[in-house]
Amino acid sequence: MGFCSSESRYKIVVLILFLLLFGECFIVCVEGQRVPYVFARYPFKKKPKNERQFKISIRQCEQNPDCSQMQGLDMTRCARKCIAPDCYQELYAHDELELGEIDVRATSFRGCWVQRYYR
Repeated sequence: MGFCSSESRYKIVVLILFLLLFGECFIVCVEGQRVPYVFARYPFKKKPKNERQFKISIRQCEQNPDCSQMQGLDMTRCARKCIAPDCYQELYAHDELELGEIDVRATSFRGCWVQRYYR
């Protein structure tokens, strides 16, 4: 014996579906047309050699006096500017990485670093 009759469950399901559909319509109507996030893309193949050297370079920059006093996101920004300033400028300067943001540009940054600094 459940808490709701089958008719009540049906009404709840219909209400949830309506809210989901209306919510999506509301987002599209309010925002207008969705605009994809566009940034320069550099291919990066995750190879042990590339990964190891990237981590070594990041660590060296994090220990650099300019970055060593920073923490968290500020240290990440500083280390990236240190190892590949022009890659950072191209990928992040116009739209800085924010606290809690998923960094969709990280792989492109690594690819840029490999192309410009690690060859």
